[in-house]
Amino acid sequence: MPYFFASYDSIARHRAALADLGFDAVEPLSGPEALPEGTPFFVDEFMRPREPMCSYFFDLARHVGAKSLWEYAYDLMGLEDFLAGVPDPPTDLVAAREPDLVAFRRWRT
Repeated sequence: MPYFFASYDSIARHRAALADLGFDAVEPLSGPEALPEGTPFFVDEFMRPREPMCSYFFDLARHVGAKSLWEYAYDLMGLEDFLAGVPDPPTDLVAAREPDLVAFRRWRT
């Protein structure tokens, strides 16, 4: 699963190139809808946001720091990998049930 973390340093480094394309790099970084630095976002094979993970992290980013978001993102990816391979039958994050989550906890500990 492709994933990225919001990084304003990357945008700032390429400000001139973005301006040549007609993109104002300052506006999206300073608006009320801007993602906090380090917010993870997940995309599918067509580079569209994957739900419910994106919405969860966009909301969580308002309350926790970048380091915590990073750790939560990798924990969630571990859970998704577990759900895709271990339970019989395999499941996904949305269809996971309590026994699947208990199995994940036992597997992790």
